[in-house]
Amino acid sequence: MTAQSQFFFTHRIEQNSIREDSFSRYSITFRAINRNNVRSTIILGDSNVKHIKFGRGRNTFGDSMPGIKKTTYHIHIKPSDCIGYCNAILHVGINDLKDYSKGRKEDDPPPDDIDSHFRNLTSKIEEIQALTPHTKIHLSPVLPTGISHLNNRAMSLNRMLGNHATLYPDFSYTGVLRPYPRKGRVMDLPPRIEKPDYWEHGKPISEMESRGIGQIRSLNKDEIEGMRLAGRLGREVLDIAAKMVAVGVTCEEIDDAVFAACMERDCYPSPLNYRGFPKSCCTSVNEVICHGIPDQRPLQDGDILNIDITVYKNGFHGDLNETFLVGNVDETGRKLVSASYESLRRAIECVKPGARYRDLGGVIQKYINSCGFSVVRSYCGHGINQLFHTAPSVPHYAKNRAVGVMKPGHCFTIEPMINEGQWRDTLWPDDWTAVTEDGKRSSQFEQTLLVTETGVEVLTARREKNGQPHFMDNLQ
Repeated sequence: MTAQSQFFFTHRIEQNSIREDSFSRYSITFRAINRNNVRSTIILGDSNVKHIKFGRGRNTFGDSMPGIKKTTYHIHIKPSDCIGYCNAILHVGINDLKDYSKGRKEDDPPPDDIDSHFRNLTSKIEEIQALTPHTKIHLSPVLPTGISHLNNRAMSLNRMLGNHATLYPDFSYTGVLRPYPRKGRVMDLPPRIEKPDYWEHGKPISEMESRGIGQIRSLNKDEIEGMRLAGRLGREVLDIAAKMVAVGVTCEEIDDAVFAACMERDCYPSPLNYRGFPKSCCTSVNEVICHGIPDQRPLQDGDILNIDITVYKNGFHGDLNETFLVGNVDETGRKLVSASYESLRRAIECVKPGARYRDLGGVIQKYINSCGFSVVRSYCGHGINQLFHTAPSVPHYAKNRAVGVMKPGHCFTIEPMINEGQWRDTLWPDDWTAVTEDGKRSSQFEQTLLVTETGVEVLTARREKNGQPHFMDNLQ
């Protein structure tokens, strides 16, 4: 078994190719852009490689660790080599430690020199941290079987560094994002909170019973008022979450704030335990298209983050989401977020009595194609009222087969998911997190809409700044 050593430049990776030729030889190549926007190539691999060259000719030097094959390195960085990669993540891997495990059983004591080895490694990590304070270091815990004491030491070092072992280590991730640990589901709710039918067992019985009917309900005046209240409260909760978006904040902290805001408004956070979903909102970062589960990963400079909020109040759901810019997002990322919002805005302009639901996708895709992006096809907008998801289905791509004509009293969402690259998606092993198949970023905006006699009412519109989304506040 081989654990690989890797250099990542977060948000600046152009190309990442890994070739594994054998158990003792591999190569990893990254094309990166340094702080002066000068492109360089980083190559790590081949048991004879001693130097790793990057960034305008500057070097880091590697020498093999005692007792370990040459494809694992100590990393030495001289002060003159520190060029301030604020987004750099350095993965220090421990490679092929079979020599340590030969003839040993799981519960055998560690070899005499292992403590010395880890003290040496710790010293090198501290040296790197002192010289490059903005560099995040991770010691890979993926080690051969039979040497759990090495795993334990690696985990201990990671705790010292504030890192966590990667969940689902055997899964082939499409991008650089990884899931982090998270707290368990919180289900201790005050008795005063009205709860949907799925809150205990996770099964939306009323939704399941209504499937197959396909009829789009027109809400009466009392139901419309119920939807207006749910939409307004959902907007208030999202605005609270928006104030928390910043570098270093975790999505789980945002989720905690969402839960608290719902409790203050006597609302139930609709995603909580819906079909088993473990959190109060969805947080989708970078290549995550939708349904990301809030965890303990700190937001990083350059991330884009979608926060999807739904609240349940007096028997009605109000659903909305926005994508946020975290710190300094590159031009393509800003363009992607802007395009996804504009596609929603253009679709909303088409909502009126007599319009066909299937036509909204054509409006969205025509605009998105002109921007050089793509529209996700696996997920769509939906009817919403006393049911979280119901008829109609509202696809966001052209030439779809959605049925139905808009009538006054119809209530539904439009929520186009726009990808930087191709439109196809795949799912993480948590069975919730949908990500782009090519690992590129995705952005989304959503509103709950009511068809009126003359047009449309946006029930979840922002009450401030003429309704503009929060990301535009940062562009001014």
